[in-house]
Amino acid sequence: MNFYAVLAAATAAAIGVLSSPVAVAAQACTGGSLGVPLFSNSTTYFNTLGQGVDPATGAPFLTFLATITAANPFDVPVSVVAVSSAVSYKGAKCITIDASFADGAFPIAANSASLSPPLPSKLPVGTAPQCDADLISDLLAGPIKVDTSSTLTISVGGNRASFKYNQDGVQITPDFENTP
Repeated sequence: MNFYAVLAAATAAAIGVLSSPVAVAAQACTGGSLGVPLFSNSTTYFNTLGQGVDPATGAPFLTFLATITAANPFDVPVSVVAVSSAVSYKGAKCITIDASFADGAFPIAANSASLSPPLPSKLPVGTAPQCDADLISDLLAGPIKVDTSSTLTISVGGNRASFKYNQDGVQITPDFENTP
């Protein structure tokens, strides 16, 4: 089933139509395509730039906060409760995002879009020239387009479902003055 089936199952569960809503929603979430873009502009906040070292590999990385405008193309409100995303630039995986939110902290009204809370992001250093030199220098020059591969967990009426979602051509805009 596709994500529409997940949403339908979760919606039906929210209004009491299904006896085992979480199981039905989870079972429905086995692939498929939305056919609509969920993400529009993302903003990278360079004044939140930091650095770290991966304890498992010893590899250095940069940290920063980002926001994304996410759309809800459905007729019911949803709440995003988790985002795990790999962001690729010029074919190389460059940025990872892993964020969880309390239910209701990232709501998106029906048939609308909403700005995310700040998303902690990591950019490994020294892994690929597309990530080190190209992405950073291109982003410093202005907006760029990236590809995303994400797992999103949403809540509809308190029932959760996760699904995988890919989108090419998401615009990232640099911000050097503000913080999210």
